Order: sequence, then C-alpha cells, then structure tokens
Amino acid sequence: MYAIAICDDESLFSDFLKEICAETFAELETPCKIDVFHNGNALLRCLTETSRVYDLLLLDILMDELNGIALAEKIREND
Repeated sequence: MYAIAICDDESLFSDFLKEICAETFAELETPCKIDVFHNGNALLRCLTETSRVYDLLLLDILMDELNGIALAEKIREND
C-alpha cells in the first residue's frame, strides 16, 4: 500500500489532488492511503512525532507559516 501526504493550505486544491491520486491508484488497482494536511507544521509534526512514513509528498510551494520549499528542507534534515 502506498502512503501519500498532500500538504496545501487551500482545501480546493488539496481535495482536487486527493481525488486525482485516488482515481489514479484505483485505475492501477493499487491500494493507497492519502492524508491531507492544511499547513506545513501539521505535516512536519506528524513526521517527527509518529513513525508515519510516506512514499509520496505533494507540497504546496506558497503557504503561510511554513512554505513547501522550507518544509522539504526540514524533512530532508531529518530523513
């Protein structure tokens, strides 16, 4: 099973990405679990405080607080 994390502060886009991922993996007959985070800090907290591992991270570049580029850098520091 593939684990996917979507991080976008705009629900319209995160819902759209979740739908596309779910449809694509269904067409491939491959199970997946998709988690949606509405800010970079929430995703970073999940990654550092749990043993959760994702196969694919879809990060919004322009977000308040912690943007996608800074978030990717922080994730790389720990992984």
